[in-house]
Amino acid sequence: MQNGFDSAALSDNNPALMSRRKFLGEKALHLRIVEEFLTQIELTLLKSPGEQFDFEPVKNSINELRSLSDDPNSDRRKRVEFQLGHELHRWHEFLADRDAKIEAYHIRRYCDGLRKPLDSDVFIALARFYRDMPLSRNSQSKFDLALTRAFSTCVSDLFRSMTMGRGEIAAQLSELYCSWDRVVTVDIGSPRDVAGFDKFLAESDALDDFESLTNSRLFDRIREFKAELGERFWHPRVAAAAVECNIVVGNHLNGLMSRASQNLGERLGSEFDVAGAFQDTSTNSSTYISEALRQMDSQGPILTAESESEDLSFIRSLFELTNTAKLQDHVEVADTGSSDVEETLSVETPEFRQLLSLLEQHNPNVKEIVAFFDATDVSTPIDLDDFLFGEDQLPDELGREALSVILSLESFRAHELHDRKMLPPEIKQAVMRMLSRAESLGSKVEGSLGTSDTTSGRRLKIANKLLETRLRTERSIFKFTSRGLGLLPEPEPVPSQAELHPESFVQFKYGSMGASRWIVGVVIAVAVLSGLLYTSVGVSAPLAEDVEVIDTRKVLNGRDITSAHRKGDELFAVASEGWSKKSDADKQEALNKLLDTPAKAQIDKVLLLDSNGEPIGEVARSVAE
Repeated sequence: MQNGFDSAALSDNNPALMSRRKFLGEKALHLRIVEEFLTQIELTLLKSPGEQFDFEPVKNSINELRSLSDDPNSDRRKRVEFQLGHELHRWHEFLADRDAKIEAYHIRRYCDGLRKPLDSDVFIALARFYRDMPLSRNSQSKFDLALTRAFSTCVSDLFRSMTMGRGEIAAQLSELYCSWDRVVTVDIGSPRDVAGFDKFLAESDALDDFESLTNSRLFDRIREFKAELGERFWHPRVAAAAVECNIVVGNHLNGLMSRASQNLGERLGSEFDVAGAFQDTSTNSSTYISEALRQMDSQGPILTAESESEDLSFIRSLFELTNTAKLQDHVEVADTGSSDVEETLSVETPEFRQLLSLLEQHNPNVKEIVAFFDATDVSTPIDLDDFLFGEDQLPDELGREALSVILSLESFRAHELHDRKMLPPEIKQAVMRMLSRAESLGSKVEGSLGTSDTTSGRRLKIANKLLETRLRTERSIFKFTSRGLGLLPEPEPVPSQAELHPESFVQFKYGSMGASRWIVGVVIAVAVLSGLLYTSVGVSAPLAEDVEVIDTRKVLNGRDITSAHRKGDELFAVASEGWSKKSDADKQEALNKLLDTPAKAQIDKVLLLDSNGEPIGEVARSVAE
């Protein structure tokens, strides 16, 4: 956070701002409140406050400022103000060192144990103090706690109520930030970040029992979301939404908890803010729950012979909720057991997985994604908002999945289908799987059209970008394999007499072909399905005249073939899983029948592939006849 004194120096002559004397005096008052608050917590923890900050220079500077005129151009005044600002900065750092030894749950316990709640001005001073700290999970957690207490009040042992609406809180925070930073305006925050909290509120309302709440991992996800926001969490709209989420979701938890176990629920709610602890983003938040339960048990046994089973189950559920969310700065790659670094897929590197992990965040920083596309040869720009968010400003899961596939295919194009080396089978299969996933996803996008004009327009853009990427991948495959790099050299097998196929079956010699046939079937499928996707969403892009999609219900018995396409006089078909169970004679008979598949043009050749795109049979009419 930018220091208030530093920002003030840039705006001394702006009449819209409060005078520097008032600004510095208010900051000193807030630090004095924070110091007294920390001292009281240290006493409750039986900790010695240790060395005290020398307040005399601050006091002397304030008294000297009072004796000076209000002339902003007074050199003496400027020197005193500079000295006071420097002392306030030292004071803040001194208090920050003391605060580092105090956890958020210590603050919560201290506040819960007071007979009379503290005035909201105390929590406003604390919020300013933690906002001026470098961002961390602990400073964010304490700021969140202070702000929630500042704008809420207890209405019973189990429930809290907001003192004003979310909009009023945001407006008041904007005014406070302007005075704290001595600026005219502040960034009020993104509606998308606010929408994340609204989603949690709606989900909480739909949970009817404590078990459902436990299984939903709602509190884990709330903590993860808060941590993900980073400095955007300070923004007035976002902070106000967080306050409402803390209170409403917390009240819902307390109600369900009380219903699940009236004995424990009432004791927990009357003595400890369990709901607040569950939403605590600090690294040691689970310690609070553990300590609370231990202290309750020491005051009087929690479990009785009559209720042991029910309450044990309840406590187990409580501990399940205390799993502290962790920020993953680096995504670990699972050990595949292979030491060959060159065969590691580009989409499985830590860097690429970290890139994909951004799509799991509610409102991700897209700089890394933009940089990834800038490094590729993608000619047309991609509007990431179309993929990341729906019209309601909530994350679009389907759009993000499509973006993930596009990123993966572009990574394959930039690495596996670019390097001058032969492809191992694992990489071929990975490329095929991703193309298959793109095909399946295209169907999902197609099925989502028509819900509304706005949604259809955005989803159409997604469909087009997905299709463009598939076609670019197709061209890269042809370019790559035309250099003879797509195949691994394999010795030609010498079949035994028992393994020889009948004359009407042409054996497919995988390793001896000059250009890769392992991808041809998929390429044709991509071209055909791409055309279908274009025409189905209203874009005029007819299929080539020599390409035909075959209705598999009319092929063989309707079960042995999952997809088929004709290009010219050749049929490309994908066999179902049941094909492998056929005898050699049945397979040969089925292959011969495929030559007679009803089509717009006579079929003279058949190439049969398995679900992974590997050739498993081939037949030609000239041989069969």
